[in-house]
Amino acid sequence: MDWLSYYKQDFKRLHAENYSNWDLKNIKKVSTVWFWRWGFVKGLPQATVVDNEKNIITLNDNIRDENKMLSQYFMYLLKSKNWLSHPSSIDVNKLIVLDEAKAVGFNIPEYKIINSKKQLQNFKEEHGRVITKSLGNTFPLSSRECFTMFYTKEVTNIEAVSSTFPSSFIQKFIPKTLEIRTFYFNKEIFSMAIMTPNSEVDHRKYSKDLRKVPYQLTKEVEDKIHFLMETLNLETGSLDFMLGQDNLIYFLEVNPIGQFSMVSEPCNYFLEKKIALHLKTLHEKKH
Repeated sequence: MDWLSYYKQDFKRLHAENYSNWDLKNIKKVSTVWFWRWGFVKGLPQATVVDNEKNIITLNDNIRDENKMLSQYFMYLLKSKNWLSHPSSIDVNKLIVLDEAKAVGFNIPEYKIINSKKQLQNFKEEHGRVITKSLGNTFPLSSRECFTMFYTKEVTNIEAVSSTFPSSFIQKFIPKTLEIRTFYFNKEIFSMAIMTPNSEVDHRKYSKDLRKVPYQLTKEVEDKIHFLMETLNLETGSLDFMLGQDNLIYFLEVNPIGQFSMVSEPCNYFLEKKIALHLKTLHEKKH
């Protein structure tokens, strides 16, 4: 936002959660929309005073659905504007993404959707160390007592697992040399290496203490990124890779609304400035 102000651009920042403060009187004057972490899934404020827990859950589900309808209509009112990341393209399916990534030639760690202890045992016997992570976009759980984040986790104590469980994403553990976070924007690629301990499954637990430096992917890998993002119809996104100890680059996932500041700041890529200039250009085209 600071760069938009620097370039003397008039803008208004809206948060889904703060809908009561929206002022849409001048919506017709809007030329360009940047869609980023709006909150379709996360939802707007929920009910807190209901007679029992079951009713709270039901009411909040209803409120979430109505808020989603409200958000969709708001996006509809802006359909004729210039967009950077349209909401219709950001709700990606991780399994489809993995299929498409494999199709363009990326290395993908072996994985399987599993819902029983027997299947899990067989997969672990075949691949050795295995991990699990969420299939969908997850948000932290919070209460007065605690704050819970969802991380990628190694599966170790299979005996403690019930005979059947909800379908879960299980993947072969690949020993790594380093992790790579790539931000894709306006057909440009900006990559950063994260020096993670070989034994760690999810660097986010220790990200504040890890060394992060600019990283140059090979032209072959970057060509595959361009092809994948075009296939998925994504203008922006954060892609996660890792360099295995076998010296192969493995594709892990893409997040259309992933953070870019964590790549921009350590590597001095000034992505915030590039985004502001792009929005300025879109605005000028509209006029």
